[in-house]
This record gives sequence, C-alpha cells and structure tokens, in this order.
Amino acid sequence: LLVALTVRTLAALTIVPSDADLCDITACDALRRMREEIAGGNLMNPSRPPVYEESQEDRINKIERRLRSVEQPLWRKNVEEDRWYRCCEGPCRCRPETFALSCWRQELDELPSSQYVPNDIRVIDLGINQITSLNRDAFKGLHRLVELDIFDNRIDFLPSVIFDNLDSLAHLRLHRNRLEDLHGKLFHKLANLETLDLSTNSIRRLAA
Repeated sequence: LLVALTVRTLAALTIVPSDADLCDITACDALRRMREEIAGGNLMNPSRPPVYEESQEDRINKIERRLRSVEQPLWRKNVEEDRWYRCCEGPCRCRPETFALSCWRQELDELPSSQYVPNDIRVIDLGINQITSLNRDAFKGLHRLVELDIFDNRIDFLPSVIFDNLDSLAHLRLHRNRLEDLHGKLFHKLANLETLDLSTNSIRRLAA
C-alpha cells in the first residue's frame, strides 16, 4: 500500500471524539441557531480562559463543515441500459470504452446534479476544481470504481462513510486540499486500496 501520508505520521496524530449527531432540522437552521448562541454569549463562558473559546470556535467550524456536507447535491446514479449515453449528456466527459468519467478542470464548486453516473463506472476524475465539500452518498453504489481522483480542490471535510461502498477502489488521490481532521474509520472498508495520496493538506488529527 502506497500512502503519501505515512502510517507513522497518522499514528502520531491526536485522536479526538467525533461530534454527536445533529438534531432533525435543516443545516441552515442549525447553523443559524449556533451563531445566534455564540453572538449572545450562550456558548462562550467568560470565566473560561481564551484557549477554551478558541476550541469552542473550532468545534463550531467543524459542525459548520458537516452541515455544509449534508446539503451538498448528488449526481444521478444510473443502472439502465442507456446509462453511458445519458452520461455523455452531462457537463463532464464520459468515456464508455474505458468506463471513465472526467470532470477535470471544470471549475466545479459542487457535484453537478445534472450529471448521470453509470453504476459500472471504474474511473472518476474530479481533479483541479473548487469543490469544498461532498455529500456522504456521493459515491454510494459504485462498487466497481477502481480509481478516484479528487485532488487539487478546496475540500476541508469528508463524511466518515463516504468511501464505505467502494469495494473495488485501488487508487484514491486527495492531495492538495484543505483537510485538517480525518475520521479514524474513513478508509476502514477500502480493502483493495493500493494508493492513497493525502499530501499537501493540513491534517493534524484523526477523529475516533
């Protein structure tokens, strides 16, 4: 297994508990309430030292990233006979002969909801865009996916289950993003992973 961020480096990172599940309201409502509480001083205790306030603000920022991920759009998974024909109708480039989909350098800030993705896709390239977050189900059901490139974007958070269905994934490139925290089980189910590139991020800890 070729890993750009070494196992020794990962072992040295601080393990922190993950946040509790959010309540059943919209992401916008939850974020608005939290910011109102911060502004009103309900989340900040003046008697606590400044370091506590900084960690509290970090926590709010982390929740904000998770909320943003929940509201990210999904592209359309397709199992029909005409799936590759429909794939070619979208904004990204489809190559049926190699089972590949390329959204490389498309100036995307989110997944295009008008893009059809065949269920037998093997290669997805989302490199060199402006994507900041991804929905937890972005790659759900793509069991034959072998290569996934998401390098050179602005991603600062990845849901813990986003790669859980990728049984065949061998090459995952996430370099040149803005990742700081990774869930401890983010890559847990990638049994066939051979290449993992996490270089040029700001990873400082793994969340349990």
